Amino acid sequence: MMELAIAVLVFGGAFAVLEVAFQVGRRSKPKEAPPQLATIQGAMLGLLGLLLGFSFSGATGRFIDRQDVLMREANAMGTAYLRADLLDEPHATALRNAVRSYCDARIALFERQTDDNANAIRRSLSDLQAAAWKAGVDGAKAAGGPVPGVVLPPLNEMFDLLATRDNMVQRHIPPLVLALLCGCVAVSIGVIGYACGLQRRRGIGTVGAFVMLLAVALWVTIDFDYPSRGIIRLSDQPLREVRAEMDPLPN
Repeated sequence: MMELAIAVLVFGGAFAVLEVAFQVGRRSKPKEAPPQLATIQGAMLGLLGLLLGFSFSGATGRFIDRQDVLMREANAMGTAYLRADLLDEPHATALRNAVRSYCDARIALFERQTDDNANAIRRSLSDLQAAAWKAGVDGAKAAGGPVPGVVLPPLNEMFDLLATRDNMVQRHIPPLVLALLCGCVAVSIGVIGYACGLQRRRGIGTVGAFVMLLAVALWVTIDFDYPSRGIIRLSDQPLREVRAEMDPLPN
């Protein structure tokens, strides 16, 4: 519902601004647009292009970085699971079970959860981290030799990457910049609508298409920047592929 509300707000707001500005222009006394209006339109659209370009580029870059961290996290899980073979029983089985359950919990976080469910999963991740680390440390101590330096690093990386990913999820376009971007879109559409109103022509085919394009660009930029809430979401395929390579939990 949140994604739908944002889409309706962006698209509905864009065309509402266009219509209001058109009506204002149509009721104005001058029959022709003042000469400075074209200059203002060009300057506004130039500023809008700059803001939208930087915002879209930043949102896309953050989205790709989040997906890259997820891939590295999945690789760390797979490595930690395989290196459990270096431990003696029962530590090897305990580590495999903890990593397997940890991967399941991470996949569950990608499903649309209520806040309470998501918080419960995060608490379980903390417990699973403790269980995996204890199994790894106990098994490494029992094995001795170079085993601690082989088994423990991927576990530590797995935990660190989860913290990194959680931190990256909180990185968004600064609210002031987002407000400036939305305001620039609204003013630009308003100036275009006002000019159409002065000419007594809406120009639905061209103006409507341009406003739709602006609305889509703004909506995609916002949606890209909130991958855990928007329609454009990160893919959990790396985690699912690693999980498929792990043995099923014992009955």
